[in-house]
Amino acid sequence: MTHWEFGHLPFDGELTNDKIVCQNCGWSWNVKDGGDDLYVCHKCNTDNSRFYLEKEKFSKFVDVNALVQAGTQVVGATAGAISSSKQAKATKEASKTETDKEIFTRCGKDKSRAWSKKKKSEYLSCKNSVIQKIDTDKQATNEEKKQSQDLLIKQSAEREKSKRTQTYIIIGVIAVILGVVIYKKMNK
Repeated sequence: MTHWEFGHLPFDGELTNDKIVCQNCGWSWNVKDGGDDLYVCHKCNTDNSRFYLEKEKFSKFVDVNALVQAGTQVVGATAGAISSSKQAKATKEASKTETDKEIFTRCGKDKSRAWSKKKKSEYLSCKNSVIQKIDTDKQATNEEKKQSQDLLIKQSAEREKSKRTQTYIIIGVIAVILGVVIYKKMNK
């Protein structure tokens, strides 16, 4: 599968013009069956428009297939030129987690074996604060996702209530009209 990233949202899957795939639960449906809310998942109520609309904006400016093909060629040519030691370093760097990369960026390289107790303590303090911040950020993201889902559910309930109200009004008007017609026919 191709991996795209729009903003801060990862997208793993294929974007097509005839099928929508929910990025939360994996459920898919045909565009022709999408109804009024084409990008809202019919199973978990996740709004997937940001993936598809961002793809449309992106594809207007860039031929994605040409870009991927060019990137593949560059990677292939570069891989042949890199020595085995550089390849090992690149593999090691690629295997680092995002947390490890953030710790290295903010706190530096871990040389705790050669450091004094004070430097070890400072490094560990920095490392713990980075881990705590990352955990806090993940929690905030999950809360935002929950709020977004709650809002979608609330909006859906309001739409249903509005539809029911309109139906009741129409039924009431029809009942009044029928009542008037029946009254006039009985009084003739």
